[in-house]
This record gives sequence, C-alpha cells and structure tokens, in this order.
Amino acid sequence: AAFGSVGGTGGRIAISDPQQDVKVDVRRTTIDLALLRAVRVTILTTDSPLRLQLGDPIPSITLDAASIGSNINASAIDLVATAGETESRLHHVFGDGTAVVSLRNERGEIVIDRMK
Repeated sequence: AAFGSVGGTGGRIAISDPQQDVKVDVRRTTIDLALLRAVRVTILTTDSPLRLQLGDPIPSITLDAASIGSNINASAIDLVATAGETESRLHHVFGDGTAVVSLRNERGEIVIDRMK
C-alpha cells in the first residue's frame, strides 16, 4: 500500500508495508508500523506507544530511535538502547542501511520487534 504524510492528534495509526517514504507527525497517537522493505520513515508522536515490527529478513535500514521521558524496548531483536537521564536512544544499521528509519516519542515507549 502506498503511503505519504500524516498529521493529527489522538487515536491510533497502523501502517503496513509502506512502499514509499512515510512521514507521521502526531500527538497522543499510538503508532503501529510493519516494515517489510527499506523505505525512509520519520515518525514523531507523544504520550502513546510507538511500535515498529520488522519483517523477515529485516530490511536494509538505519534505525535511529529516541524516546524522551520513557524507554526503548528492542529485546526481541537483541538490541539494547542507551539510557540517559531523560532519554533513551538506539542507533543500529541493518544490512547496508539503505533507508533511514527515524522514530521519536516523548513520554511514550518505543517497541521494536519482529513480525510474527
């Protein structure tokens, strides 16, 4: 499914297998993203969970995640975020890192796992 840019406040957004760049800038919105291919992604949200599910094999992406006032859980893919006083960060290159996947959440957890 093709995708583009979304903005808003509240609710839930689910994005499955985007085939073009994705930009989401929302507040108090739960985000679920299933990523099967390398596409550029920028997601910003607050006060709600942000979940990234990676396909098998994991696409060639550069993952850049930061959560201010909460944490990043990537144990399902054997990665550990660096925790500071007020934020958690995770940076990892899968394959050749073709596409940057930038995830930002304030006061909400970021969860990264594998598709079931």
